[in-house]
Amino acid sequence: MSTPENSSSWQRKLFPELSIERLNISHFRLEGQLQQLASQEKAADPWLVETRRLHDEAHKYIELDNSEAAWCLHKAALCEFMASWDSDQRQRHAKQLAIEACAEDKIKGWRRNALQAMLNCDKSKPDEPGNGITLGQLQSAQRLVDEQQNNEHHKLTILRLRLWWLAMSTIIILTLWSLLAPFPAITASSPLLKECHSACSWLLVIGASLLGAVISGFTSTLSAGIKQRIPVERAQTAIVLGRFALSAASGVASVLLLHSGLLNLGAVNDYGMLGVAVAAGFSERFLMKALLGSN
Repeated sequence: MSTPENSSSWQRKLFPELSIERLNISHFRLEGQLQQLASQEKAADPWLVETRRLHDEAHKYIELDNSEAAWCLHKAALCEFMASWDSDQRQRHAKQLAIEACAEDKIKGWRRNALQAMLNCDKSKPDEPGNGITLGQLQSAQRLVDEQQNNEHHKLTILRLRLWWLAMSTIIILTLWSLLAPFPAITASSPLLKECHSACSWLLVIGASLLGAVISGFTSTLSAGIKQRIPVERAQTAIVLGRFALSAASGVASVLLLHSGLLNLGAVNDYGMLGVAVAAGFSERFLMKALLGSN
């Protein structure tokens, strides 16, 4: 059994995900509770046998670094473990689910209505579950919440894959453009630009755009604080790469528009070109707004 502090892959060490850390902690806690119940001569109870089976399967997927499958099995184990709760514990958990159903950014649409119906919530007080919630009602409500969370993770997984492909394509296109561009981005003479004027000038534009993305990333991170949904955090590595790729592409596109005359900012010198590229790097904020808005 790996403890919450342990990490078995280089990906976790380089790019630790908060969802994986939470999975390890919750998995480790459930292991302790199962061992405590086993010592109380309840090991033969059917619900405990099923909980142990699901818990062990989740552990196998944790070792394989498949956090998504491990989370699904771990949630199923927690759902079975509810059989060990008394009526007060079930009522408190029902209250928690009812409050979650009322949160605007958590559960919406038909799932919210179904969840409130399962918990016998009154329409005048939707965050108050009815009395005497049975084990079956509570488990059904929890499975509905788990299904909603799994759907969010699936959407982020698809989005993460798309961001990787788009970012890699952008890097290849910008590299080819820098090498094969028929004209330079800027005309200022410098020891660096004398050797490979066209390619280096476009690399300067890309660098200026990345500088804008870095500044924008810092300011948006500091202003946002720690309020960020965990599903979005799962795709953080791909999101960061996507932000840089988008900023570089925006910088090159803005300079091309200036050269073509489609973007008219008056007389712009070489330093102004780089300034426009820095400003274009801020456009990566659109990516973050789209991601946070969709979740």
